[in-house]
Amino acid sequence: MEFEEKQIEALIEGIYSGEITEYNIPDRLYFAIADHLKSALYKGFGGVPSDFVGTDFALLEELRTNIYMFSAAKSYTELKAMTSLLTVDDKVRSFSDFKKVCRDTFDVYNVDYLQSEYNTALASGDMAVKWDSIQRDKAILPVLRYQTTGGDVCPICKPLDNTTLPADDKFWKTRYPPNHFNCYCLVTSHEEGDYPITTDIPQMPPLQQDIFKMNVGVDKYVFSPEHPYFDVSPKDKKYAENNFDLPIPKTDSPLSEPKQVSFKPAKTLKEAEKRITGNGVKSVSLKGMNEGQYNAVLQAVEDEFNVAGLNLQAIETYNSKRDIARAKYNPNNNSIHINLAKINEYKYKKTPTNEELKRDIEIQINNLKDNFLGNRSYNQSAIIKALRTYNKILDEVNRNIENNVQLKVWAVSNTFEDSNISLNATVHHEIGHNRHFKSIGKEKFKNYEKAKSITAYGETDHYEYFAEWYAQYRMYGEKGVPTEVLTAIKNLDNGNTTM
Repeated sequence: MEFEEKQIEALIEGIYSGEITEYNIPDRLYFAIADHLKSALYKGFGGVPSDFVGTDFALLEELRTNIYMFSAAKSYTELKAMTSLLTVDDKVRSFSDFKKVCRDTFDVYNVDYLQSEYNTALASGDMAVKWDSIQRDKAILPVLRYQTTGGDVCPICKPLDNTTLPADDKFWKTRYPPNHFNCYCLVTSHEEGDYPITTDIPQMPPLQQDIFKMNVGVDKYVFSPEHPYFDVSPKDKKYAENNFDLPIPKTDSPLSEPKQVSFKPAKTLKEAEKRITGNGVKSVSLKGMNEGQYNAVLQAVEDEFNVAGLNLQAIETYNSKRDIARAKYNPNNNSIHINLAKINEYKYKKTPTNEELKRDIEIQINNLKDNFLGNRSYNQSAIIKALRTYNKILDEVNRNIENNVQLKVWAVSNTFEDSNISLNATVHHEIGHNRHFKSIGKEKFKNYEKAKSITAYGETDHYEYFAEWYAQYRMYGEKGVPTEVLTAIKNLDNGNTTM
């Protein structure tokens, strides 16, 4: 599973701080699990969905969806398990103690269990496409034979070995392999008369789990809905039905995957500043930046210079906790100013869905009613005021749900867990302002439509509207970018506008 050590550490820190729970599942964990299991499915099936047509394509698409649903349920289950480790004997663990036990639990789910789940997805992919083949060829090869593999046969599969029955026999609905985790048994197709039909059909092995009493080719899932991961408490049933508020990409190239750009990192701050001045920036001071940060700025500048040239007076850092901006573009002196205080405190936080927000608000309302309202130990006017505020927000969220209006992420730079990639996107955003003022014309996009903005920040005014779409284009590519914005950017890239 592609989940780096620093991501594991960030996950554990997020759980300890309360930012990450089973109700706020990080996309990166979910996609890491799904991509790992999906690779096994595709390997077993013999290709990706675009490689197939007809029934094979339809079957693989069903199995792919099941992998995503299983991965969401697995993420929910393991985060719930890790969150439960925060206390022991009604006392909050120290972070060092929590980090150890949490990491042990992470490894159980994402090393031990995941390996067995990977093997199951691999075998299921193989046996799913095999079932499609069986159905196509059963007029010629109407008989199936169960065959175990390897030396030591497990007690679940041993009684089934060499069972020979017609392809349409109900036996195959519940005993078609895989029949347990790490099962490598096969079913072979034969002509009538190749082997005698089994008359003494073996009973269902008592050790077989119910989640394997199915046929992957018929039921069209790798992991049964009866799997324990899907067994959630009644209050979380709706949450689970909504795939735990996690997306299932329509293709294997979701918009959430950033563009890959070739880049050679600078070894020192001085080298980074020198390279930036060689790429269209007259004066550079990145004082106070660490290696990851100055390389994030350098990469953005070099990327911009290589596609459309660049003409900036300066890029420099400053430090202000009172200033809410992470960076600013000043059109008067054509300079970008980056706020160290804000880029250093950046923490990724997934934008909640309306349903998540509604649930959180309802929890707060119920908590105020149950534990504070009517309790004279607390300021009742303040409690009533808080309830009114929460109910007002709840009404707005309910309207959004009714009108199918989804919450937007605040800014493109907030879509990245890695703070340095977020900084890279921020620099692209500020250079977008430079392009807008100095090349395109600041009046362009003045009649923008808020609803078309890619982010909430982009709804602020027409300057932020363009800069956010510009950053989106540079980080993710042209998918979804409005035609007029895309045309303006491509004109810049093609040199049709004089700097």
